[in-house]
Amino acid sequence: MIISRIQTNPNGSQMCRIRIENIQPIELDLYSNRNFLHDHSLYFCAVLFVAKMKKSQYPEPVLSYTNQSLTEIPPNDLKNPKWKSIILESNRIHSLPDNLPSLVHLAIKRNLFIEHPDIKLPLIIPQNLVNSILTYSNLQVLDLSHNLLTDFPPQFSSLKSLKELHLSENRLTQFTIPQFPQLTTLNLSRNNFTSFPSNVLDENSADPSLITTNIAHFSLSFNDISSITGDDLKYLRYIQRLSLTLVGLQSLTFVSSEKKILLFNRLTEMDISMNCLTQLPNFSVVTPILKKLNASFNMLKQFPKLPPTIVSIDLSYNEIAKIPSNCKNLFPLLQTMIITNNQLISIPELPNSIDIQFVLII
Repeated sequence: MIISRIQTNPNGSQMCRIRIENIQPIELDLYSNRNFLHDHSLYFCAVLFVAKMKKSQYPEPVLSYTNQSLTEIPPNDLKNPKWKSIILESNRIHSLPDNLPSLVHLAIKRNLFIEHPDIKLPLIIPQNLVNSILTYSNLQVLDLSHNLLTDFPPQFSSLKSLKELHLSENRLTQFTIPQFPQLTTLNLSRNNFTSFPSNVLDENSADPSLITTNIAHFSLSFNDISSITGDDLKYLRYIQRLSLTLVGLQSLTFVSSEKKILLFNRLTEMDISMNCLTQLPNFSVVTPILKKLNASFNMLKQFPKLPPTIVSIDLSYNEIAKIPSNCKNLFPLLQTMIITNNQLISIPELPNSIDIQFVLII
């Protein structure tokens, strides 16, 4: 729950705007509801979710079994071959049916031998499961997170309709990004990576289309990667949202080994918070349409160079002493700046678009 836009009305009362992700915002009088908010915050959130939650995030019809200790889908449920989503979380799934042409979303989370008394590493997806999944010709979303997997089957590259692949909360140390022609979302957060995932594509090809993926949303957060270079990022040229939170980054550069500066003309959101960065690339050059940057909890000493498209900046918990004096002209669209816990000695004139209530300076 996010409480924002606290404002004082002419009668002296204060109103707050409460927003929960995917929920229509509501407004409450702070004085009249202060005890309710304080004592019943969890209940309040629950009521809001029940009353105003949007429809299921999964395409319907949905077949869902959670925490049922199932090893397979009950036969009676297979009489309907038109399931679009199958959600099997916290079970012990060992087999799946073949040929489900209507299936577009498959989630098998917390399943693969995670509760087996004789659990041993490495953990891989059983081959019979792989073979069944490969028959789902229209599968668009595959979620295999929370399974302690140490390997990802390369055969899955034949899933030509796949758009989202979620592999967070596993034990992957190596990963070669398959050539999924339609893949736009890849989540590799909370694994055991110590280096950036490699690219299966032909990096020596003269055809740029063979060294570029269509991935738009990529997360590698909560791993252990100290350095990322242009060579690591060069196959993500269509990236729009990049998350590198808490990966131990000490160095981030958009320059390749050939000394070429890579441009990411579609990147609009970047999260590099909770790392060990002391300086940042020139984002005004390499990310010309960047809108949101979270670089909080680093060791930055200078305000980063940003494009005029920037809307939101979080630079809290760094060592920045100065905000650019021409900030108003540099960032005409800026709406949110969070720069708490730095070493600021002065505050310049800010853009008219920014809400001063969001400028937090300590």
